[in-house]
Amino acid sequence: MSNNKESIDLLNSRMEAFATDQRRIFVEEVKKITAYNAANGKLQSGGTIKEVCRLMEKFLKGRAEEYKRLLNSLPLKPSKTIAADLNSVIEKYFDDKYSDFRDEYQKVISIANASENAVVAANDIANTVNKSIAENVKLETQQELMNIDVADSGSKFSKPMLALEGLLLLVTAFLAGMWAADQDGNYEPFIVITTALLGLLELMRRFLNAKA
Repeated sequence: MSNNKESIDLLNSRMEAFATDQRRIFVEEVKKITAYNAANGKLQSGGTIKEVCRLMEKFLKGRAEEYKRLLNSLPLKPSKTIAADLNSVIEKYFDDKYSDFRDEYQKVISIANASENAVVAANDIANTVNKSIAENVKLETQQELMNIDVADSGSKFSKPMLALEGLLLLVTAFLAGMWAADQDGNYEPFIVITTALLGLLELMRRFLNAKA
């Protein structure tokens, strides 16, 4: 991937394909539930609505797992828009209170002829579950963004530091060799300086990692 736009577009397209497949399967599963309950004289009950609510929870959890899998597989880079881009994906597929399943859910409420209290309770459960899953998705996204920032911070400084450390090691080794060959030479101060610089680089690396 050359940039985040391609990765975000890919995430959107994969999530849309997954959601489309979920919607199709959800309709089929709801039909099975209503057919079974109708055959057993349990269609017009709060139990039918609760079963569909549990089915929505299962599907939303599955969607969250797919989102997480896709997010971890994408080569995302830190940018000014990445948080907003990912948030738009979350809003589309998680924030809109089970919108993908609302039509079928409303049909079940109509045919179940459940009491108002049963419908209100089921709606509360569905809303709570959806909100919880959406919040978990947001938290996992924030963690992934932090990981990306840390990795990028490390990559910005690690290569130059490694190059400088390598150079200082070569200089130190050269000075040590010269001092061994000429023990009367005044090489010790320079070796102390290069050794101190190596220690300073290590402290800088730890500071930058902690700051990241």
